[in-house]
Order: sequence, then C-alpha cells, then structure tokens
Amino acid sequence: DSAIDSTLTLMSEVDLLRISKIVKKYGWIFSTIDQLTRAAENTDKIDLTFRDLHQIRAMTVKYNDKIYIVVNSALSEIEQVRSILHEVGHNILHSYNQLSYNFICTDRYIDYREMEADYFAFLAVDDFVKEQCRWNFLIKGARIGEKVY
Repeated sequence: DSAIDSTLTLMSEVDLLRISKIVKKYGWIFSTIDQLTRAAENTDKIDLTFRDLHQIRAMTVKYNDKIYIVVNSALSEIEQVRSILHEVGHNILHSYNQLSYNFICTDRYIDYREMEADYFAFLAVDDFVKEQCRWNFLIKGARIGEKVY
C-alpha cells in the first residue's frame, strides 16, 4: 500500500508501490542533517558537501562508483534533508548501472524522474519533515494537507 492517495499525484500507482517497497527495504527515516551526515560518513561511496548553489537545490554526480552529492547551503535544514534524500533516491532509482551520471535538481523543471526521487525522499523522512516541505511529486507541489486542484 502506498503512503499517499494516488489521486494527489501524476505518478502511477505501480510506481508509488515500487518506490514504497524500495524505501521499506532500506528502512530509512531521517529528520536531521546530523543523521544524514553520519550515515554518509559510514560509507566510502558517498561524498556529501554543502555549497551555495543559488537556484539549484542539489546535485549528484557519480564517477568511478563514488557518489558526490552537493546540497545548497542556503536551504533550511529541513530542505537540505529533503534534498539529500532526493539525491539518494536518484542514485537508487535511476542509476541503471551506468558508470557515470549526474542530476541537477531545481524546482523549475520537474519531470517524472524528479517526482520519483521526491517521493523517495518523502517516504524516507519523518512526519515533521513531511509536513514542512513542498513536494514536487504532488500535483502543484503542495504541502501535505493542502487542497490540490
């Protein structure tokens, strides 16, 4: 069973269920930068840094089996948590065994892969973060509980 009503998104029920199963497999629930930083430090496969990226929320580059995630330091901590998990979602959902790939994420261009990564992040955070962020997998990027029409 997916975590949201499928009428609130343009994503398919099949994809909602697929992503839900993936997040449950990993069992992630995060709410702070400290938790995410510790998790990243516990693997030599992820390099997590923070920089002023202006209009870019975050970006990911994978090179030689190492994942480089750069998060906009100007975002609030809650938005940084969302952005890190969004980028992790890209890595898990969209890497397709490529040797290298990159994702640059903004709120200006939302395609289906961006919605999937956002839904991954939504499922991987606690309820407080869910309620504080706007989610791009929802119609019109609403907050949970807002009317979307």
